[in-house]
Amino acid sequence: MPRRPLAFAPGPTIFRHFIEEAQVQAGSVYGRQMYEVMRYWDDDHPEWTGEEYAFAAAGGTSQKAVSPGPGRRSTSWLAIGLARM
Repeated sequence: MPRRPLAFAPGPTIFRHFIEEAQVQAGSVYGRQMYEVMRYWDDDHPEWTGEEYAFAAAGGTSQKAVSPGPGRRSTSWLAIGLARM
């Protein structure tokens, strides 16, 4: 299923900040829905600008931990996710 383009985007200064932050992060901990949103950056899109490619590259090199959802043992998945980073 093709993904829709982003409905909004930060301005260039804010986006550059997020790129720089992503470049130095060892990893990210996401909830299930945010993980699904961020999967947009896993694929190349020909319409991307250089800045968008930079953000995708920075995020693609870091580790990701995903919460199993509400009602589950959050401490165990978080400990395992952080240990892998």
